[in-house]
Amino acid sequence: MALGRKPVTKRADPYPKNVRGAQKRRKTTNVPTARKVKLASDVEKIPIPSLPSTVGNVFVVGSGECGQLGAGEMQERKKFGRLSYFDGKEIVDIAVGPLHNVAITRQGKMYTWGCNDHGALGRVTDDDEERTPGLVDEAELQGVKIMKAACGGSLTIALSDEGDLYATGTFKSEDGIIGFSSEKPRHQQYRFALYEPASLLEIADIACGVNHAALLTTDGHVYTWGSSEQFQLGRRGSPRHKSLTLVPEIVNQLKKLRIVKIGCGNFHTLAADEEGHIYAWGLNNARQCLLDPGKYGGIHIKEPTQIPFFENVKVKQLAAGMHHSVVLLENGQVYTFGSKENGKMGLGGDETSNKGCSTITDLKPLDLPVIKSIAVGDFHNYALTEDGETYSWGDGVSGQLGNGEETCEYMPYLIEDERFEDQFHIKQIGCGSQHTVLFGVVR
Repeated sequence: MALGRKPVTKRADPYPKNVRGAQKRRKTTNVPTARKVKLASDVEKIPIPSLPSTVGNVFVVGSGECGQLGAGEMQERKKFGRLSYFDGKEIVDIAVGPLHNVAITRQGKMYTWGCNDHGALGRVTDDDEERTPGLVDEAELQGVKIMKAACGGSLTIALSDEGDLYATGTFKSEDGIIGFSSEKPRHQQYRFALYEPASLLEIADIACGVNHAALLTTDGHVYTWGSSEQFQLGRRGSPRHKSLTLVPEIVNQLKKLRIVKIGCGNFHTLAADEEGHIYAWGLNNARQCLLDPGKYGGIHIKEPTQIPFFENVKVKQLAAGMHHSVVLLENGQVYTFGSKENGKMGLGGDETSNKGCSTITDLKPLDLPVIKSIAVGDFHNYALTEDGETYSWGDGVSGQLGNGEETCEYMPYLIEDERFEDQFHIKQIGCGSQHTVLFGVVR
């Protein structure tokens, strides 16, 4: 049992089975909703994501203290283990949060496992049930096909094939629970429900920090909601009325731009526009926004600010952890910035040389082959090639690097596993706080 958790037998289910009915009520309720902003009609829309078509296998490594490994009472793995539970389940995609995970089937259904203290799994569980994967009750998402999920600290959000947002769990702050939505302050949602504050938006992408979330509309606008304590929303909420930030609001400073990529760190947010500029805001105590605190008002970047280094680049993916960020370009190059501690930058050296924070003058592409995708945890990173080669670096104290050790890697380490070389082609990676999940298809 995770530190500080209360022993429970079975959590009461406070929500009726017909929560799907909320979708039918969406136009008649008085729930505060995000205001939609329109671009010119000739602007090409960003597509809603589609699910991969090939089913595969799920592999896990690292800490299982809160059931993240999906293997019952197993506390830690140093080498990747395959979750046989998913045999025959037709899994095609995964999403990974600090302490919980989601696997999505070809039919758009979700399985969840890991810490469920505040309803992040979207199903009512006892301690034993959350330590193994379980199907999210189809009654909660009747007729809904999920295309993508994103996991926060105590929250899971999911995007449907119609661009609708569903959510479960709650947002928290330093003072405790903020709530699920502005109409449900200090509330913990234990089952997935249509997130009505976002019901007027057509959504193309989603991302989660620990206690905040961001979405990208098909028109290229960014909306944020959740905790604003570290300015990760690009706006400051009222300390006395924290629930007001639970309505997604457009990030005003980016309103005139067409944003094409978003990413969330634990307490900061990243966005890239179609012109090849990258913007960052939120906590910057380790230069995870790559901006000099002396020039930009201290350890908080209070509104989206362009990072000077990136000009006219084609961004493929943005990802971030607690104190660092990672950028993948379309040409396959990977850049890291933020805290150097424990090798998170992947630039080599040792414990002695990896102190402090990186600056713009330190920035250079990592020594990697052409990379297809990246994944970032609190303190560790993964990179994946088109051929399925998998590299990891950073903090490996719980075995989350998959190198068979509990050590840090200061440069990208090629994971050598005969199963991945001969039998399974790794297609996707997700990083948690101290665990990692791979998705691979049979070669």
